[in-house]
Amino acid sequence: MKNKKALVCDICGKKYRLEFWFRKHVAAHQKECKANYVLPTVSSISSAAIDPLEVLPPELVLRIFSLLDAEDLVHLWEVNRRWRKLVKDPAVWRSAEMNLGLGVHSECLKVLLRAPCLGRIVFNIEAILTDKMKATLLKTKTKIYRVNGVLFYSNSDYGWAIRFLKYHGPHLEELSMCYFNEELLNTATTLPSLRRLHIEMDLSSTCDEALSEVALKVPVGFTGGLKCFTIEDNRTLPYDFLVSLLSAHSRTLQEVYMCVGTQVDPEFKWPISCDIVDMLLKCQFKALKHLILVRPSDLYHSLYPESCHMQMAAVSLLLPDVVVTCTICNGEEGKLFKEKNLKMYI
Repeated sequence: MKNKKALVCDICGKKYRLEFWFRKHVAAHQKECKANYVLPTVSSISSAAIDPLEVLPPELVLRIFSLLDAEDLVHLWEVNRRWRKLVKDPAVWRSAEMNLGLGVHSECLKVLLRAPCLGRIVFNIEAILTDKMKATLLKTKTKIYRVNGVLFYSNSDYGWAIRFLKYHGPHLEELSMCYFNEELLNTATTLPSLRRLHIEMDLSSTCDEALSEVALKVPVGFTGGLKCFTIEDNRTLPYDFLVSLLSAHSRTLQEVYMCVGTQVDPEFKWPISCDIVDMLLKCQFKALKHLILVRPSDLYHSLYPESCHMQMAAVSLLLPDVVVTCTICNGEEGKLFKEKNLKMYI
């Protein structure tokens, strides 16, 4: 009896039986099959009997999914039931990013309806939020951990912005903004879970229009949990409010980046004139590791460089365990710090 053996095509998976002396027909079939082979698409994968990710450990699949953007994760939701179950895992979304720029927000709305959480939302300066998007952001069950970019860029948005921060405040860990009023700033600086706060110069006002010291208040007895606080230009922030704010977070603050001058002269206004030693004594930092001093004017620094050296020496004497950096004297070091710690602002 002739010996027969079941053969399987390595390319298309077709099974057939041939006598061993007709193997040349198998080679011809495989050559033809290879010429006509088409890469599988998402639709063909979803209808296939075998899941291409079936052979991978679930931990590796989750790791692969976590590298995708939020919009791509929503598309995976529609592939099959197994992928949908995997995409529902919060670990997949913890590092996902959604960018709200110009264009249709339909994909973003899908994300806010399906994602259990979201690592970061970026508001671009050209972003125009529709009423539907604003309403969805105020009622979504998606936990948002970081809000970056140019947030709240007109007076008409302040009311919505305050409601947005209060709604997501219980789990918001990181925030950056450059347009604000007193009420919005009060809300942002007292969020319970916030760990990183970055404030650009207030572009909604001129540098001579300081915010109202009466309206800016840190609640009595409030203890914050900020670890990193950066402010590019605090000429619009009253001195007493900034001291109260830093004092409220003094137990946890590790990195502070703020704008102060080197002069102690009543002829100059705050922050060009600043007794920083007195200021730091009032703040009473407990965990501070790095203090970056931004100079409000290169002119004063160049005219009186010795004032900067004396100021930094006095701060180092007061806080011996803290690294003190001037962005002009130590320009490269200050730049590296900014690149490392302010990646949240895009």
